Amino acid sequence: MQTWLDAVGRALASDYALAVELLRCRRLIKGYSDTHARGARCASTACCAQPRFWPDATAPAPRCARLREAALRDAEGQALDQALRAMQLTA
Repeated sequence: MQTWLDAVGRALASDYALAVELLRCRRLIKGYSDTHARGARCASTACCAQPRFWPDATAPAPRCARLREAALRDAEGQALDQALRAMQLTA
């Protein structure tokens, strides 16, 4: 939670639209047990683990939105992994 809030705060200082998209990533975390863990991983991967890429990215807010939407497409995270590869954001 704190990592996510920190990412939102950093983004808010320079890019309001990105901060809003990062806030929207919170909807990835739902349920409990395995469902919660998968959602937390997707949220972390889609939004909080990626801020190191945002300062150099063109249109970071739309990129974050695309990652979030990909994470919502399937519970296993395959769409998110594919979107990360397409954006060349694999760690």
